[in-house]
Amino acid sequence: MLIACANYSFVALIDISFRTLQPVFFSTPIALGGLGLDPPVIGTIMAFSGALNGAFTIFFFSRMTDYFGVKLVYLMGMAAAVPCFSLFPILNLLARNSIERSGGLGLEVWVAVGLQVVMVVLNSMCCGTSIHSNEVKLPLELFPPPVVSGAVFIFIAAASPSKASLGATNGLTQLSVALVRTVGPALVSSMYSLSIDRYMNGGLVYCMAVGLSLGAVWVGLLLPRHPWKDIN
Repeated sequence: MLIACANYSFVALIDISFRTLQPVFFSTPIALGGLGLDPPVIGTIMAFSGALNGAFTIFFFSRMTDYFGVKLVYLMGMAAAVPCFSLFPILNLLARNSIERSGGLGLEVWVAVGLQVVMVVLNSMCCGTSIHSNEVKLPLELFPPPVVSGAVFIFIAAASPSKASLGATNGLTQLSVALVRTVGPALVSSMYSLSIDRYMNGGLVYCMAVGLSLGAVWVGLLLPRHPWKDIN
């Protein structure tokens, strides 16, 4: 149960870190390490990302867990966080070169933005929602059909010692995640401001985020290959 709880905490920390960094990075001027986009453009990108995320999760999550298994799907989603964060400094570099060459953001910048959106969608497999898969048989008391929570929630439900402790197990994991989501945004935004002012033109916070993502993959390797078991 502790391993499942730790993975859920990592998922929440990485998610809140990216959600905090993305709009700040997009709105920060290019000269200061961002992309310098206008608010309507930022809103369009995030709306498209959300729509693509929902569609991908609904139509492909179950098929992928059936084919690859829950653990591999979770690890693929968590590994996608590495390019999510790595693309931030790459986007700024592409934007700088594009501005110097043509005075505006070139096609390569928008291709990189699209690639980052795809990586975000893949990362959502860790905690997305979809229909029941054939491999994972969840208890109807916890996940009524036809909806089932994403990969990390499958491991959390499987970690519960019994049906009677499902609520307590979920409450414990939600408490840990609530703590992470409380301190995460302030910590990440503070590190972003500090790294822009003093370290690597903002690169320090991305290095830390990539390191955190790699740590999350390592913790994910500790999960069982076949998570589900009969709960008596």
